[in-house]
Amino acid sequence: MHFIVIKDKTVLEKIAHEQPNAKFAPDAGCGILVCGDKALDEEGYIVEDGSAAIQNILLSAYEMGLGTVWCGVYPREQRVESFTRLCGLPSNILPVGFVVVGYADETKEVPERFNADCVHWEKW
Repeated sequence: MHFIVIKDKTVLEKIAHEQPNAKFAPDAGCGILVCGDKALDEEGYIVEDGSAAIQNILLSAYEMGLGTVWCGVYPREQRVESFTRLCGLPSNILPVGFVVVGYADETKEVPERFNADCVHWEKW
């Protein structure tokens, strides 16, 4: 995986303008674009590897007292094209997701999402 840490407010403003889920990016400390190299992806797991990397970023930031928001990029073609252009990505690099990182200015209640009916033991 490759990671582009974006702190430039001008670039974060452009991202906020073009990415519907990243409107607050200019107010954050930085954004991290997580990318995979298609030339090295022999098994076809770029999205899974990128998602695991993003989850680790989210958990690490939380442990440090930071707020984060995972903004989906792939497979939305407009979002992929936008980040490719804004960050000058080579053709073999696929932007998977974007994480906005900063200090949260609000706390939201976390909804309960666990559903025991979705847990199956040994077989369906």
